[in-house]
Amino acid sequence: MKISSQGFVLEYIKQLASENKDLHNELQLYRSALEHSYEGVIVVDHNGIIISVNETYAAFINQTADDVRGKHVTEVVENTRMHIVAKTGYPEIANVQEINGHHMIANRIPIIIGNKIVASLVRSCFKI
Repeated sequence: MKISSQGFVLEYIKQLASENKDLHNELQLYRSALEHSYEGVIVVDHNGIIISVNETYAAFINQTADDVRGKHVTEVVENTRMHIVAKTGYPEIANVQEINGHHMIANRIPIIIGNKIVASLVRSCFKI
């Protein structure tokens, strides 16, 4: 069976569309897992700008996720070191942090892709 160049292109487009749908579904799964976590989770880029936060963490700092996205983490979270971890790449595990008069345990973890630090993530446990 001979496949024309048009047929090849059409099959390639169908394959890309299927892969795109799979990636979209996987992204939705990760977003849902993040949002429904009992732990507070916040992510900043390498400049310390908040790029993701779940509602659990946002409620802990008396904000909404939409209100804090795009802001520098030091404007939103007192006593934070996320921006430092995003610059140095050194994790900080099980540190007690006080925010709004409440104590929590923060695990600050750099996100490294290849050899480049691209972000920092904090997983927080609020009841200590």
